Amino acid sequence: MANKAAHPNAARAFVNWLLSKEAMEIYSRGYGAATLRTDVDESFLNPQAIPKRGVDYFDQHDWKWALTGRIEARERVGKILRSAR
Repeated sequence: MANKAAHPNAARAFVNWLLSKEAMEIYSRGYGAATLRTDVDESFLNPQAIPKRGVDYFDQHDWKWALTGRIEARERVGKILRSAR
């Protein structure tokens, strides 16, 4: 939430709604993606799109990956492709 909102109480109410079950169901249906909430109806989603408990998934938004991992991966793939010529 912005720390300099013109109407802090309205901003707080909006953020609370964004995190509500109702809003998460709207988001899930709109984007066709699962949410982190466990009480949201996801029966309309492709079962493969719903994360399974206990599975460690790759997080493309991970801070370390965003800063260094992506660059390292791009360099490694480039090296492989250049050597395949």
